Amino acid sequence: AIEDALTDYGRSTTSGTVYLARCVNGKLKIGISTNIDRRKEDLKNEERNQVIDIVDTFESDDITKNEAVLHELCASYKANGNNGVRWLQECGNSELFTDCVEVMEIWNRYKPKNI
Repeated sequence: AIEDALTDYGRSTTSGTVYLARCVNGKLKIGISTNIDRRKEDLKNEERNQVIDIVDTFESDDITKNEAVLHELCASYKANGNNGVRWLQECGNSELFTDCVEVMEIWNRYKPKNI
């Protein structure tokens, strides 16, 4: 359904990196960047989603789609931000997920095999 919706609205695509990162509190973050080296530095300083390690990445011609699909596939494992919910928009809208085998399996199954 996500792929259909993205296609139906004729949006443009962006190439870049999809990443899986571990946060300071042990949660996992699924995100995207067009400049992964700069993003790694930014993530180290984020207050709400501070990252300590990039676990894995893959290159994509459509990072927005890949991020949306991964977020949906991992929705059952969604977790609130590092500091708990402080803003209404964070409730259920976090990019963080429980660090568990299931999320890692979803990531590994979804990640392109030709990397």
